[in-house]
Amino acid sequence: MRKIYLVRHGLPDFPGGIRLCIGHTDLPVSPVGRMQALLAAKFLDDADISAVFCSRLKRAVQTSEPFGEAKIIDGLEEMNLGEWDGFSFDEIKTRWPELYEARGYDHSIQPPGSETPQEAFLRFDSALRKILKGSTGNIVIISHASVMQTFLAKKSGKELPPGRKLLPYGSVSELHLKNHNLTIGYMGKSYRPPLTKELCLELLAAAGTPKHVIKHSAAVATEAERIAMALVQKGFHLDIGLIVRSALLHDVARTEKNHCKVGENWIFALGYPKEAEMAGRHCDNYLFEIPDELAVLIVADRVVLEDEVVGLHERFKKVAGKFKTEEAKKMQAQKLTITEKNIKTIHRICGRDLIKL
Repeated sequence: MRKIYLVRHGLPDFPGGIRLCIGHTDLPVSPVGRMQALLAAKFLDDADISAVFCSRLKRAVQTSEPFGEAKIIDGLEEMNLGEWDGFSFDEIKTRWPELYEARGYDHSIQPPGSETPQEAFLRFDSALRKILKGSTGNIVIISHASVMQTFLAKKSGKELPPGRKLLPYGSVSELHLKNHNLTIGYMGKSYRPPLTKELCLELLAAAGTPKHVIKHSAAVATEAERIAMALVQKGFHLDIGLIVRSALLHDVARTEKNHCKVGENWIFALGYPKEAEMAGRHCDNYLFEIPDELAVLIVADRVVLEDEVVGLHERFKKVAGKFKTEEAKKMQAQKLTITEKNIKTIHRICGRDLIKL
């Protein structure tokens, strides 16, 4: 029996973060999409894949990269959404209000000039037959939500949810081929493996986090683990694994504006809410009485400059030039004061100077 794995591409890089109605509109994948692609490839690590195929659209081609070399096949691209293709949903609602509302209740209603589900099914089915004829063993096909949903609905003989709901970004569906009979094993499965140090580092690389930031994150994780272990020895119940994972991922979006919030959104989209919350709050002015996981992460981050533990005051002195406005300088001064108090609290708890001031 052969297995065919249908993979939906990762989250596209929507301009300005505004989601668009995209069929043939050719957007690349976002950092989240690249991480989703990595997780999907890891899900199929032991699937004995003999070949990988993808549509010609950038978001499918780029999603294929963690799987190895992929062959582009015509017919696997997303449905052409006609006059709606490339517009934001707010724009569509303004331009075609009645049709937009009607389609909200009945997804069989198509945008003006769009490809029909039957047309999409026929070309996808033809592409799949061509792929199966020219390949052997288990294969991966990276395609798109609506066209795959149409194909799966026909093959299952069932009315299925819309593609975006049935097949999340980076999800995997499994088909079985035996004696020329194609059956569906499962649809739209997302892979959320336990986060290890190695996987965190791979996700950072997949997201395009700069190498020097990855080194910084690794140094923060080491320092945070050291501090956490000292607190655990004093009887505090801390999730050291969560601290280390969050420290490794906390700057995944360092190159983005408001990187704490953006990083939180990225990690949450992958399905790791605890690590996402920690990443989102690591920029906070957080004064504590009893140290918790977030407190440890924040303190460790604020004594590490690049990949070296330089101490709190040295780090703040080195980065002071980045803050030009009086408001920014005031906020940095508040962070320095609060973090110094937090470090002294940890020192008092541990009975020694544990962290470099």
